[in-house]
Amino acid sequence: MMLNFHLFLIGTSPGLYTDEEIQNIVSAVMPGGVTTKRVDKIEIALERFLKKIRQNLHVVVCMNYRGNSYSNDSQVFHTRLMKYPGLLKNACTIDTYRPWNYQAYVRIANVWLRDQKWGITIPWHPTRMLDQILLTSRAMAYIHMSARAVIERQYCNQREPLRFFSPLTFMEFVHIFRVLSAYIVKREYENISKHEQTLGKVNEAFGSISEFKREVSDLMPKHKAAMAEIKELVQQVEEQKQQYIEALDRCKSQEQKIEHLQGPLEELRREAQTEFDKPITQKKSIVKRRRGEIEYYTLTQYKVNPNYHAAMTALKYLCKGDIDEVKSYRVPHKMIEFVMSSLCLLFDVPQDWENAKLLMIKDNFVESMMFYDKDNIPDDIYLKLREFIEHEDFQVERVMEVSRATAGICMWVHAVYQYAHIHRNMQPRLRNLLEHEDKFTLAQAKLGQLRVEANRIKSALESKITIHRAAVKRAKTIEKHMQSIEKKIARSVNLMEHMSMQHYLWKSELRKAKHNVLTAPGDALITAACVLYHGPLSDRNRSELLHDWLDRCRQGNFNYAPIRGPDANPLSTNLEGLYDGLREKESTSAGSSGRSTESATSGVPSMPEIRTFTYLPCIYDTSKYYKSELKKQGSMEYEAVPEADDSDDEDEASPLITRNGYILQEILSDFDELSGWRLNNLPTDLHSVQNALLMRVSCHNRKYCWPLLIDPDNQAEIWVTTLQTSRNVFSERDVRDCLPEYEDIPLEATQSKYSNLEPPPSRGTALTYSSEFTLNDDSRTETNGFLTATSTYTTTKSATGRQSHNTFNSDELRPLTSVTASWETLSHLHVDQAIEHPENNLWIIEADDPNLDSQIVNAIVHGVTVLVTHLERKPLDPVYRGLLLKQFYVDKDGQRVVKIGHREFKYHPQFALYLSTSVPLFLKGDGIHSIPLHRMCIINMGLSDESIINHLLIETMKVERKEFEGQKRSNENDIILHRQRLAKEHDMIREKTLNLEGPLLEDQTMLKSLLECQAEVEKNRQILEETRFMGDHLEEKFAHYMPMIMQSAVLYNMIRQMCSLNPNYYLPFHKFIQMYTGIVKARDRGKGSSVGAPQARAQELMDATSTAIFRYISMMMFEQHFTLLQLLVSVERMRMNRKASTKELSLFINGFDKQGLDEVALLESKPNGMTNQAWIDCLVVEQLHHPFNGLRRSLIQNWKQWEEYFSHPIILMNPVPGNSLQELSIFQKCILWKICRPDRLYELASMMTLYELGNVRMVADHYNIREVYNFTDKTTPVVFISPFPTNDMETAGGTNGYSYISPSHEVKRLAKEVGMEGRVKVMNFGVKGQMGEVTQAIEDCIQNGYWLLLQNYHLSEEPNPQFFKLLKDIVYSKWIEHERLRQHTDIADEGASLVTHSKPPKDPTLHLRIHNTFRLWITTQADPTRLIPGVLVQHGIKVTCEKTGNFKSTLQKSYRSVAFLLNNCKLPNDENVSKASRIMPLALLHSLLQQQSFYGRNAFVHDYDWTLTDLALAVEAFKKVMTKCPCGSGVSNLVSQIYSNHCTDLVDARVVEALAKLLSEYAADPTKHKIPASDCPINTLLSDLLKFADENFNLKKAVEAMGDVTAKTYGLSDAADANIIARYSRAMSKDIVQVIGAPELFTRVTVADESLTLTPDSVFPMVWAAVQKLPKLPDTHKNHVSPVDAFIHFEVEGYKRLLEKLHSDLTVVQRASKGETVAPQTLQGVILGLNSDQVPKAWLSLTFPSCICLSQWIKELPTRLNTISTYVSERPGVYNVASFLRPDRFFEAVKHQYARKHFKEVNSIQLEVQVMPAGLHPSVPPKDGIFITGLRLYNALWDTARGMLMSGASDKQSFQDMPVIWLKPYDISSPSRVPVKHQQYLSPLYCSADHRCHSHAAMVTELPLPTLIDPTVWHQNRVFLATTV
Repeated sequence: MMLNFHLFLIGTSPGLYTDEEIQNIVSAVMPGGVTTKRVDKIEIALERFLKKIRQNLHVVVCMNYRGNSYSNDSQVFHTRLMKYPGLLKNACTIDTYRPWNYQAYVRIANVWLRDQKWGITIPWHPTRMLDQILLTSRAMAYIHMSARAVIERQYCNQREPLRFFSPLTFMEFVHIFRVLSAYIVKREYENISKHEQTLGKVNEAFGSISEFKREVSDLMPKHKAAMAEIKELVQQVEEQKQQYIEALDRCKSQEQKIEHLQGPLEELRREAQTEFDKPITQKKSIVKRRRGEIEYYTLTQYKVNPNYHAAMTALKYLCKGDIDEVKSYRVPHKMIEFVMSSLCLLFDVPQDWENAKLLMIKDNFVESMMFYDKDNIPDDIYLKLREFIEHEDFQVERVMEVSRATAGICMWVHAVYQYAHIHRNMQPRLRNLLEHEDKFTLAQAKLGQLRVEANRIKSALESKITIHRAAVKRAKTIEKHMQSIEKKIARSVNLMEHMSMQHYLWKSELRKAKHNVLTAPGDALITAACVLYHGPLSDRNRSELLHDWLDRCRQGNFNYAPIRGPDANPLSTNLEGLYDGLREKESTSAGSSGRSTESATSGVPSMPEIRTFTYLPCIYDTSKYYKSELKKQGSMEYEAVPEADDSDDEDEASPLITRNGYILQEILSDFDELSGWRLNNLPTDLHSVQNALLMRVSCHNRKYCWPLLIDPDNQAEIWVTTLQTSRNVFSERDVRDCLPEYEDIPLEATQSKYSNLEPPPSRGTALTYSSEFTLNDDSRTETNGFLTATSTYTTTKSATGRQSHNTFNSDELRPLTSVTASWETLSHLHVDQAIEHPENNLWIIEADDPNLDSQIVNAIVHGVTVLVTHLERKPLDPVYRGLLLKQFYVDKDGQRVVKIGHREFKYHPQFALYLSTSVPLFLKGDGIHSIPLHRMCIINMGLSDESIINHLLIETMKVERKEFEGQKRSNENDIILHRQRLAKEHDMIREKTLNLEGPLLEDQTMLKSLLECQAEVEKNRQILEETRFMGDHLEEKFAHYMPMIMQSAVLYNMIRQMCSLNPNYYLPFHKFIQMYTGIVKARDRGKGSSVGAPQARAQELMDATSTAIFRYISMMMFEQHFTLLQLLVSVERMRMNRKASTKELSLFINGFDKQGLDEVALLESKPNGMTNQAWIDCLVVEQLHHPFNGLRRSLIQNWKQWEEYFSHPIILMNPVPGNSLQELSIFQKCILWKICRPDRLYELASMMTLYELGNVRMVADHYNIREVYNFTDKTTPVVFISPFPTNDMETAGGTNGYSYISPSHEVKRLAKEVGMEGRVKVMNFGVKGQMGEVTQAIEDCIQNGYWLLLQNYHLSEEPNPQFFKLLKDIVYSKWIEHERLRQHTDIADEGASLVTHSKPPKDPTLHLRIHNTFRLWITTQADPTRLIPGVLVQHGIKVTCEKTGNFKSTLQKSYRSVAFLLNNCKLPNDENVSKASRIMPLALLHSLLQQQSFYGRNAFVHDYDWTLTDLALAVEAFKKVMTKCPCGSGVSNLVSQIYSNHCTDLVDARVVEALAKLLSEYAADPTKHKIPASDCPINTLLSDLLKFADENFNLKKAVEAMGDVTAKTYGLSDAADANIIARYSRAMSKDIVQVIGAPELFTRVTVADESLTLTPDSVFPMVWAAVQKLPKLPDTHKNHVSPVDAFIHFEVEGYKRLLEKLHSDLTVVQRASKGETVAPQTLQGVILGLNSDQVPKAWLSLTFPSCICLSQWIKELPTRLNTISTYVSERPGVYNVASFLRPDRFFEAVKHQYARKHFKEVNSIQLEVQVMPAGLHPSVPPKDGIFITGLRLYNALWDTARGMLMSGASDKQSFQDMPVIWLKPYDISSPSRVPVKHQQYLSPLYCSADHRCHSHAAMVTELPLPTLIDPTVWHQNRVFLATTV
């Protein structure tokens, strides 16, 4: 970064250019390219070049920080900016890009929903469309934001960004909503159509019945009328018979007249016919070719009417082509002109060519010739036409030679002339013929009239007869019809009564379908939200989100606010009154100003408000879903219920309603499919079923990603295989209005122009929209009763000037990433021409399979579904990025292709891709590759709580009730099958009704079908009731085991959540179920084991399983974390047993957040001795939880009792002081303890686990290598995890500390015990290039059956893939062998089906063969920067090797080690001394040092680590000295040197030496070295342990007889226990929030507060107020004769510098907190001290550390200042050394003063300590020396009577204020010096009583104190003096 700053500030950076490059630059810059070596010219040219760079260089610096809402590294980003202030100072512009907010998503969704270019109609409501669009936009934005908030809460412990949901996800949300809404409506319309048709037939049948009844009533009067009509018709028939006879007579007379006229008429007709029969022409035939057809006209055909045939001949000859041919002649042939002249003559126009052409031009030319008036041709034209006819050239044959067309006209003219000629000759004859015909016609007409009349009479007669017959028939028909209708009515009523059930069901389904159409937008919205956002969520979060979305849909309220945040609770009026009273008393003191400063700087709201947090139970059981599904009586189980009222006021309802009882499965699946899954023994829990549906929709319907299945429990393969046999529920192609050939696939041509460009921008490329949207609300289109809106909006242009499209399915808005084009090549890929499709058309390939690329490409081309497993081993090649985003194209040939690298492959529509990983999300480990979550659709396939409970139940009942599983499965299958049969019966009737060709009532088989259906339905209903009853009975069998199973599930879930503290705590469920099953089987007592009390049996199993699992987990977890696990399990069990409420658990774990509280004002009535924080928290909890009412009053009235209650050991069963809180429960007492004594939380956790778990509770212990060996085998490596060492154990976490023993020693010792000595190969990591040797060593040991110990894995270089592959093969070989055995034998599953393991190689010879004696051991450290291999995190055995606080266990292990080392060793005086008397002191020595080092700074100045190596060395030295030259002092010196050499501080070394000498001397000769037990707790402990030290010494009994051990047992003070518990309590309070606490609190406990800002809990206001009140020191001068007076002067000057430092630092901090300045890095320690209430080291540079607590230190400062001021004004008789900054200089000043007074060498002067009698307070100083006070003696007492040190009672206080001490100087060379009578203990003097401030450097001096016993005892007891104000 600094190089960048140099670059854009001065244009270059140091070392940027080489000398040669500089010379080239100079040559290019110099005029003419002259090369020079002169330095001045080079500098001028270079400066000119740099100036040009500065003028033209543009630098863009992009910075970001990783994180999310609950865990971020924003402080790192802030620190980086502060590190480079020039970055901000020299920037020309600073842009901040933030994520889209809620309003942005609303606007974007609104525009996209109005866009109609998708071709998919959204079924909005006709009258509420605009409201629905607006509410849907808000809903989509809310859903996206809420899902993102929930995912951040779920993974709040992850520090990287959670990129599950992006704007691209939101775009797909809108798309799938469109498709789903259209699909739902389409499907419901189909249902509506079916049910309307069936109901139509039913209604038609009911109408027919009504019609039948109406017909019967109508037919009765008709039958009577028909009978009367018959009588009347008989009379009418007789009358008309007579009239008919008369009409026949009249007709006969007229026929005779006609016969007389017919003869002459016939004669005339024959003559005329003869004339007409003459032939017209002599031609035999005329051939006409027209349009490819040939027509023949013969002579016989010409004997017809001349008018007709002439006209038709003319018409056929004169077609349009003939006419056009004639018209085309410009100068016609003479023959043509001659013919056309005849034509002109006929039409009476001038006979020339022009007029002929005008005739032919007319449109009706042909028609005019056809209808030419040939009967009335004038005589002149007739005569002139004869001339043409008689002309020798006017012949058709001649004209044909000239023009075929003109020949047709010529023929027509001939025909017209012939007609006219015949017509003129026949005129007289025709007139005569017509006259005779007229007469004959009149006669015939009259005959016709007579006949008509006769026929009329006949018809009337026949009609009457017919009517009579019809009347008779009708009467009979009516009678029969009435009878038949009555029969139909009876049959129809019977049929419809049997169809009433179907009628009701169909009406219900129709009503439901119509309602579903109205709710389609809401249903589609929720379903699309589930598809897009439910994938990575847990089952609990899915359910809660779904309920929240549904509730908001019903309410119509989607205003966004972070969900499930802290709940605000305003304080009660009682507290507000308290505030009012306190405000009246407030003054303008410095304290109040400090409080106002705090309020101003921290931004706390003015009104008091308490925020609590929601506690989420550990178990979220959804088993009620499956049980309700089995017990649900659906529509197929008919029960008559009243119909719902459909008269709801839709105007008052939400515009976006959803269907009643919304279920995701109902939309994405159907009953048959779900039933089939259950019958196939697939998982039945809701989480798994929904995962399968999400997988299917995501794979086939999401447009930009494939599903990634998080599959730690081997669920993916099962479901993917199942989905291969099912169909996709909905498809975009099915619902498109206008479907293009390739939907949403851009053409390759549109991409080619960008083929040579740089890689496109990343997925984060912003999509630019204009902020102005013009929505045309009036433009609506009605489709099927629903309205669709159209919208227009403006678009902006990108930086390149290219205009963006206005729909998000275009290329411009489609997010372009580097995946749209790849720059790698896949030349090795080969596509097979044909492949053999696998079973289910599914390939399952592992990510590290070398054939992966080829198989994926072949699958793409040939349409095979691919499941790529174990993606964590090896990520997909970057060339598949385009495939991952489903970026398909259409090439130039119109084929769908996908680009992989530079190659294109045809895309088969049947191709589908699933990806899976076997590790949970965010599980860390070496060899686990990160997965691009933002490019995939994440689906969490991990087992849900319901599934865990089901597995535990099955495994339990396999042992306890072996028949249970079969009965349960059979019962469930029976229910499903019978429900399917019911549905099938109803569907059969419906389909039969739909397929009827005629009316329903006419079908003869319907009644039979209905009767059969009713019988089958009733039968199945009875069976269902019986089956459900049997299911309830089965539930009773395991009801007693459910508490055990639930608590086991709680335990496993808590173990899973502990992974947030350390990924090595991950325990796969298959391992848990394997342990659980093994324990249950081990407790199986055979047949009849369950006889007796089931509760007792369940309790026995629960204790056994919990104990065994806790034992295994204690081996895997560090001590603090294991204690926390037991606490969390206990807390959850208390909740499940209703001993604690959820609210109380939230108060205990999360506490509450106080805002706006004036805490200082609330402290007036606080009891003395109670912390401010505890008092305020008691006040708040009293207001929050009613059982604590009266808590403050009780604390005030009974504070002495309360103080005693909180100071004693925690006993939860003890009653609390006072009378008002006696009803508090155990857990409520725990809340009280946590509030009032948070420093004892760790102790409280132990008591809570003891209370709840009882004998199941385990105390953390060192691991046992034998137990580890029993858990391991040849395929299960062991990883020993040592704690991570740290320099500051006070702030250390649960994984920090030291190892108790080296795992390598334990492994080697174990090898000796099991016969593997000499067969253990050891290799150490940390050597460069050694990974290849390690891999080879593993292979050799696998083959030869050796043990391999790999040490210090945390120091290894980056392992190669071969190493991880070997580990994978080792681990998975177990499951591969197990799978092979299961195929040939019937062995138990034992959790194998839950392991996502590798598939065995096809070639059996490639399978890894592991020797049975092979074992793999790996050692590492809990280094957060280097994790163990991921495959071992999943399947290995993790063993923690920390040093625990279990002293009894440490002592037993040490004793066994010493006994092993001293075995067969002959020592002097062995016959008089028991072995235990020699072994126990040495074991006790090592154990005590181990235990004391466990206390850290409470025991030693620095942290030390003694291992068994030191013990072995000490025992070896002990043996050698004792066997060669027995000497107690020699032994003690050697042993003490071995242990004390670890110490880097002299004070610590003295303590260790004293302890080592005491115990080693005792071990050397137990008969001589005996010290009274009362003087030393170590001797007391040793004597108790050796009380029964004989030949039958029992170590375990001796250790157990010790009772409870405390710090005093180890020779430490009570404060050591308190401090270690407080340290562990601080860590536990953070860890408990990190594991199950509220996400809002996560950053408070995980992010190290190293910022240069004050926190709300800072003590700055109090410190600032106190500094303002500090007294002013008087002025002094350094010119003093007395060294003591000069010392006082320098003390005053030192205090002044200290006060100046305090004031300056606090002033800068205050200004920084107000934002007026930036705090420098030098003040980081000061700010951290203010935030943590610790004295900053910068303020202690002038003095010794007197106190760690800043609040206490600042309170003591005024007293010290006042005291030093009094020493300036007058010399006191007694000096209080606690008031001095440098008391060591004070002692030197006393020596100088004495030496100067007596003229002595100062180096020969020493100080004698003389303790004055108690109660003496001298007023004047002594003659020589000085009187001092302010000293306190710790860990011993002062015998004032004898003036000696003496031991204090264990139950008394551990300190005593010393009387006045006279420091008497003396000359060591003086012969008059009286020798000392008693031994002297050089007691160290410190300025602080806190052991953390004790070191040799912090020691002021050593004061000799007389003692009667060995001073080493006081060293062991850590006796010291400390100053006190």
